[in-house]
Amino acid sequence: MDEYQNIYDYVGGQKDIEEKTIRAIGNPNDRFKEDALRMLRALYFQAKLGFNIEKETKEAMLNNRLLIEKLAMERVHAELIKILRGPYLKQALESMIDTKIHEVLPGLKKGIEHIVTLDEMPFIDTFFTICFTLNLGFIPSKWTFSNRHRHKYQRASELALKYPKHIPDEGLYHYGLEISLLANKANFNLGLQSYQNQSLQERFNNLPLRSELDLALTSMEIVDIKNKKAGAWLGQLKNDMVELVLQKKLENTKEALTAFVRAYEV
Repeated sequence: MDEYQNIYDYVGGQKDIEEKTIRAIGNPNDRFKEDALRMLRALYFQAKLGFNIEKETKEAMLNNRLLIEKLAMERVHAELIKILRGPYLKQALESMIDTKIHEVLPGLKKGIEHIVTLDEMPFIDTFFTICFTLNLGFIPSKWTFSNRHRHKYQRASELALKYPKHIPDEGLYHYGLEISLLANKANFNLGLQSYQNQSLQERFNNLPLRSELDLALTSMEIVDIKNKKAGAWLGQLKNDMVELVLQKKLENTKEALTAFVRAYEV
């Protein structure tokens, strides 16, 4: 564009915009060899704009996809997050599969192949939980997640695998509400559970226990009843009490817990 607002388009960019086409400038193989991140950038523009990727550009993405493995994972991660936020994500994931780029994204292949079949695209946390659930709960160390996000996806995929059909009260207790909701969303999108957002919140709010501190007997009282020095047995006994209370096989009252402790063999 010059000082008079005249646009000089030497690469056909205006026509591509009119035709909603994403095209590399010049030889796409050269462009992607210069910087392999441009392949993910093409997918980002597709996810954002809903444009089609031009045939030669797409073929070059297929042929050069392995170059993505040589990129700093921080760059790949940041670009992927931008792709996942796009309103045309499904279209971008379809192109990702066409070019086999999804195969060079550690641990995401099976997840992407499933997610692209869904009518509605999941949010980012659900996306990664689905992927890592289908990756048998393994999160490749290459991904530069924060400790908080890595822990979240690890726990949620673990819970989804542990209870594919129904999350019991014990699962809610041990994993907490946030992780339980995420695991349910993953299994819902995998066709294994109904969507239980409201019921999980209600069940969590009505749990008879939220922690061991909610037991009607304290550790000191248990030690006094058993007349035995505290040790590993105490933790095991309390764990057993918690599980039975959650399963509604034992009432969380001083009387019921006292009787249980007296009969407990250590």
